[in-house]
Amino acid sequence: MGALTGYELLRELARRKWPAPLLLAVSAHRAPQEMPTAAGPPAPRGSCSTTYDASTTAARPSCSTTRSGAIWCCGRSADLRLHDTYRSSAEPPGQPPLATPFVVLTGEDDPTVSDRTYAGWAALTHAVSARRVYPGGHFYLREQRDRLLTELGRDLENAMRGELR
Repeated sequence: MGALTGYELLRELARRKWPAPLLLAVSAHRAPQEMPTAAGPPAPRGSCSTTYDASTTAARPSCSTTRSGAIWCCGRSADLRLHDTYRSSAEPPGQPPLATPFVVLTGEDDPTVSDRTYAGWAALTHAVSARRVYPGGHFYLREQRDRLLTELGRDLENAMRGELR
């Protein structure tokens, strides 16, 4: 969800002609123009949220029995509804690519992203884009945290110098 939020923020900054960030890093998410054009079926009434199985990334219903858990679940459910109803602003006629460099981070065994994912993100900027592939699936960053932070820090330093590779 953060990838789409970051992308839309960049679009809005460009629309307002405000300074853009030095770098957009997106992780384990398809490009905006790859998002489904039709919303899926609504969640059953009374189900508060959806959780994801870390090993398969399969969605499954979840409910909470505590008041604080129910509040968290309902907020999460609202986030997922926003994500599931997202419609891309990536392709309106005459909208130029962004000027911010992109880094696309993925797990090599993540079934939700592909070479097409990287190409989709790369098409949205006329700046440099880079792809970083890590061992693991959709939740690769749990095991690859230190490596990811080191490489992302290097990417940011390079972007500050205008030398992202």
